Amino acid sequence: MDLNSYADLAVRLANSANQGGRGGDGLATVESYRVLVADRPHLVGRVTPGDLEALRLLRDDLLVYRVPGE
Repeated sequence: MDLNSYADLAVRLANSANQGGRGGDGLATVESYRVLVADRPHLVGRVTPGDLEALRLLRDDLLVYRVPGE
């Protein structure tokens, strides 16, 4: 099991709210999600607006654990 891969995805998800300083929400649309995970073809498949809502909720939970000041 490659835990680094999961950690990378968690960081991407957390950072998707601001797209690394470029503004915009990486989970705003199915297309923006596909850009976020473009290097992971197995994640690009069928994604619905409901899936994006679930990912936004997970992202909110991840951000609760962010270190203050980062």
